[in-house]
Amino acid sequence: MSPYDITRVDEAVLVHHDELGVGGQAKVSLVHAPGFDQPMAYKAYNQQSLSQLDADALEQLIDLPGSAEPGLREVLTTRTAWPKAVVQRAGQVCGFLMPVAPAGYTAYLRLPDGMKPQLLALEFLLNPVEYMANVNLPVTERQRLELLAELARLLHLLHSAGVAVGDLSPKNVLVRLTPPSCHLLDADAMRVRGRSALPQVETPDWSVPSGEELGTVATDSYKFALVVLRILLSDQYAGDPAALRPRHPELALLAEQALSRSTSDRPGPGQWLGAIERALPNASVQIPTVPVAPRPVPGPATPAQVPPGGLVIPARPPTRTSRSGVRFLVGAGLAAVVALALCVGCFNLLGRNNDNFDATGTEQAVASYAADDPGGGDPGTGGGGADDGAEQAAAVQAILTPSKVDRNNLTHAVANISGCDNLAANIAALQRVGNGRRAELAQAQALRVSDLPGGEELAATLVTALTHSLAADQAFVKWGRTRLNSGCTKANKEGGQYDVGMDESTLATAAKQRFVELWNPIAAQYGHPVIEYTDM
Repeated sequence: MSPYDITRVDEAVLVHHDELGVGGQAKVSLVHAPGFDQPMAYKAYNQQSLSQLDADALEQLIDLPGSAEPGLREVLTTRTAWPKAVVQRAGQVCGFLMPVAPAGYTAYLRLPDGMKPQLLALEFLLNPVEYMANVNLPVTERQRLELLAELARLLHLLHSAGVAVGDLSPKNVLVRLTPPSCHLLDADAMRVRGRSALPQVETPDWSVPSGEELGTVATDSYKFALVVLRILLSDQYAGDPAALRPRHPELALLAEQALSRSTSDRPGPGQWLGAIERALPNASVQIPTVPVAPRPVPGPATPAQVPPGGLVIPARPPTRTSRSGVRFLVGAGLAAVVALALCVGCFNLLGRNNDNFDATGTEQAVASYAADDPGGGDPGTGGGGADDGAEQAAAVQAILTPSKVDRNNLTHAVANISGCDNLAANIAALQRVGNGRRAELAQAQALRVSDLPGGEELAATLVTALTHSLAADQAFVKWGRTRLNSGCTKANKEGGQYDVGMDESTLATAAKQRFVELWNPIAAQYGHPVIEYTDM
């Protein structure tokens, strides 16, 4: 049966599990529904929302993937939380089913209650570099630009299909740093060919000029300019393009045009994408270095809170202009909190079919974590058993063993591509290395290390090393494809993506050297081999 065959489900047949969140607009629950092979999130509108609901527009939204061309269909079903089916009660629409969060959009962060995997919303990148360092979220300028490019591509495809996001803000965008990807939440608020299921609203500090029609391509362009400024300046309230001009003059110029009151002059995502891609070659791959404190520090201008969901929010909780509290639960997006509850509390219930990029590695890590912690304990907190330290050290060693093989395979493949030897086979070998790195990174992000000396720094450093190693692998694949497609020339033997790979390798080496300093005493204590940084 096609996933588009089921577009209407009766509420009475849903098997309810957990209530995930309640807002001013709806209640969201985890359910099983006949015909769906994985748990779904059920968003049940309250009476006020039902009185404003355009049920036909909601059904139009649900029907869109089934009638879309394959490329758009894949984007809607893998890169957004697109509604899957309406739910009806006594023959009337009362809500809809949507997928749970993809497994790949999490990061292992240092929060007040320890190192834990957290759903990664784009809003994290609005914080200053000091905060980013202290929560173990190293992000380079290149990664910020790559994420902006991914978001521009996503918007371009949606706009070409007559879809406007409307309430575009970093709270509604999940991100993955490696490989870069974006996933849009709150898809039921999007506007398709001029119609939306509920009246359009805006997030405070992400509003278009007063009197402007909401939920259009022009408003998306305005808000995307704010995203660019605030992500590249690490400032949640930035709005002056002049601050971006010294570093990125072309992007600053586009931001000036996008923030104008003349909607016809605003650049579309295609124009943004070209400018961002031109900025990428000169983007820094260095992670800002600041002292890392054992606990997160507050945000810059106003004290920040870290609510149970882990999303960083201003001390002044955001509200909506016409449905205050509709999506926000303790100041965080309801859709994000729902997804976070699923990702953190129910690893075995993640939406594994919703992300085609790194599902295998992440699922393996999730399955390993679930098997290792049947009681649902948090990573970073030991169970108190006598052998916890030995078990945690063994889990680290289980990552290092295949990592050494991946490094050796990488070295040989890069050398062969440099010598123009069997390019296709060696590019495939690099892709296998990347798959291995991706799985190792996911496993590292799920490590429990509370019973190991310096465990938090050990895990954080391993995650950093593997993140840069994976980025290097991906750059070398692109370099190899260039030599395969354009022929082996002196001009493409180095430079371009080759240099990106070498830069990422340099960053990985620094992290590996620190990891080895922390790991070898632990390895000796628990009977594992001591290593050199070249062994991982």
